[in-house]
Amino acid sequence: EPASWDPAQAHVGHMLQPFQAAYDTLLLREPDGTLAPMLASEWGYTDDTKTVLSLELRTDVTFSDGAPFDADAVVANIEHFKVDNGRQAAQAAAIETVTAVDADTVE
Repeated sequence: EPASWDPAQAHVGHMLQPFQAAYDTLLLREPDGTLAPMLASEWGYTDDTKTVLSLELRTDVTFSDGAPFDADAVVANIEHFKVDNGRQAAQAAAIETVTAVDADTVE
């Protein structure tokens, strides 16, 4: 049983499976290491230095309570991961900023 259902507290080890059943990710890492669409339908770097990643989000997704899945939700979740001091906070700390460009795009 997970100690918390807050995804910011998820452990990527043996406790990852319960979280994968409950939460979708922006991208899916395939067994061969390649990335596949999940909640983001397209992605790519917008600059030559590869420091700004743009994600185009699916528009046909809602949360279980009916709230829309949009760029604002992605920003709120990433900011939560950065400040919640969970097991993934160190990885999220590398993200300098996250911005909703429009309802369906995040950089």
